[in-house]
Amino acid sequence: MLIPASRLLFPLLLAALLGCGGASTRMGYTDPAPGGYRLVGVSTGEGGLVLDLVGPPGARIRGGLFTFQADPALAAWDSDARAGEALDLGPEPRLLKSRTDGSRLQVALYQKAGAATLGDRPLFSITLAPLPGARGPVSLAALEARILDASGAALAVPVAVGTLHLQEP
Repeated sequence: MLIPASRLLFPLLLAALLGCGGASTRMGYTDPAPGGYRLVGVSTGEGGLVLDLVGPPGARIRGGLFTFQADPALAAWDSDARAGEALDLGPEPRLLKSRTDGSRLQVALYQKAGAATLGDRPLFSITLAPLPGARGPVSLAALEARILDASGAALAVPVAVGTLHLQEP
């Protein structure tokens, strides 16, 4: 007796889907409008969404302190910020520190000498990962941003943040 191919194919597909452990969450990020300090999406993958903080081209700074917040019911920050190429942090020990506190991520980085002129290179990269089963829009905000400008003055600056949406793949 011949068994129709459709009857064999369905169990095989079902087994393959169950073997993968189910679907993961897809992260859709829309960058903010160009200009000023802003978080831009670089990539998404197994570890989550990688965001770069870029500054306004031509600005001269020595460093800064930045605090971001994400909805803790939907996503979590990786506590390790990675230095970008916009500032010369010099040899170890580098003046780069990041930490999480609940829904917040705080990043501080400073050059040891002089000021850098910002261009298209990021100050640093951060990662935000979806929580299991999370879906929908994620509240994402820059709570505080202070830079140390070329003269050594601490200035509050706005940071534009895009929109983030979690969905099934």
